[in-house]
Amino acid sequence: MDLFEPSLRASLARRIHGDYVRGDATVSCFRDRSFEGVLASHLLEQLSKDKGRVLLDSVSRLATKRVVIMCPNGFLWKNSELGNPHGSNLSSWNPTELRKLGFKVFGLSGAKQLRKGHYVGNHFRYDPKLPFLGDGLIFLTSFFTYFFPRFAFVLFCVKEMDHGTDLRTTEV
Repeated sequence: MDLFEPSLRASLARRIHGDYVRGDATVSCFRDRSFEGVLASHLLEQLSKDKGRVLLDSVSRLATKRVVIMCPNGFLWKNSELGNPHGSNLSSWNPTELRKLGFKVFGLSGAKQLRKGHYVGNHFRYDPKLPFLGDGLIFLTSFFTYFFPRFAFVLFCVKEMDHGTDLRTTEV
């Protein structure tokens, strides 16, 4: 699912997925519990905090077994790319708040302190700060940040669904 049609067309041309839906992920066009699992990869940070919570509620209702979220740890500056008006990052998320919403949180991509942002053509990238040692240090810190995600560049969040309880992810 994607709201930006050119991204869908590019993915279709590369045959990345079998089925495509153009739509807003915060407004589900699917029945509750339609999928065993739902993955939202690098989408949460592109929504306002309020819309992000709506998204988390929506995907929690769709999944029967688990929800997986991937997002940057904290605010990660990113402007819209390739004419996609939905591509800018608008919010930040951290391990503590995602745990409060029922997710187990793990860290990926090494220590965020070892990365710097820069443009490569029309794309904004976060590469190692140290050109020669950077990749190695990021790899080595990945083992640490997996268990201590507050230091990680990317958060990998898993929520096991228990539909015997309230489906909402927002705090009461």
